[in-house]
Amino acid sequence: MKLHKFALITGSLLAFVPSLAMAEPYTYSPDHCEFTVTFPEQPEIERMCELPETQERCYDNVQFTQTFGLDATIDFKVICNPISEDIRAKYSDEVIGATLETMTEEHVVQRFETNIHEGDGFKLAGIVGRGQKGMMETMYLAQLWIGDKSAMSLQAEMSGENSEEADKMFTNILQSVYHKESHDKAAAQGEMDEDKPVDDTPLDKASPTTDADQQDSAE
Repeated sequence: MKLHKFALITGSLLAFVPSLAMAEPYTYSPDHCEFTVTFPEQPEIERMCELPETQERCYDNVQFTQTFGLDATIDFKVICNPISEDIRAKYSDEVIGATLETMTEEHVVQRFETNIHEGDGFKLAGIVGRGQKGMMETMYLAQLWIGDKSAMSLQAEMSGENSEEADKMFTNILQSVYHKESHDKAAAQGEMDEDKPVDDTPLDKASPTTDADQQDSAE
């Protein structure tokens, strides 16, 4: 009973603290990255370097974790780095597939599906599989986005019991990922299409005919 009352009091207090009750969405989209991903709130962003002594080959390690009571947990990890034209040219379908397998070998116990898609200015490869976290099975997804000047890896995992709230957040984050340039082009094209004048004149009034026209047509 005391625990129940404490939960009610805590919920009431949170309702009066907007910053705690409702976090602002956070879009990760640094200048060097051609891709973007939006989280429900600011993720943890840790600057890491493969050569810390000289501060070389550094990158942002972006991690977002959300727990839904005792039922379910979702985890995301995102890394986006600049790449040269030489490296970009080496990312054939075979290399992308091998890179994805390397990314997932510690997490996936069974792969269900691997897809590679080429878009306007980017390549996207993805793996969906079953993972293992302790005694729990997880759903694991990995994506590799290759642009002209950058590459982004995304790893996402959902564990625990079925939760509609967890499913929704997991899906929303995945759907928020896109290639900025092609997305902007598509948006601009959509606006252009919306701005085009629409001829809503009824067909029976669009090109009226006269008696003379009908006579010429008959002749």
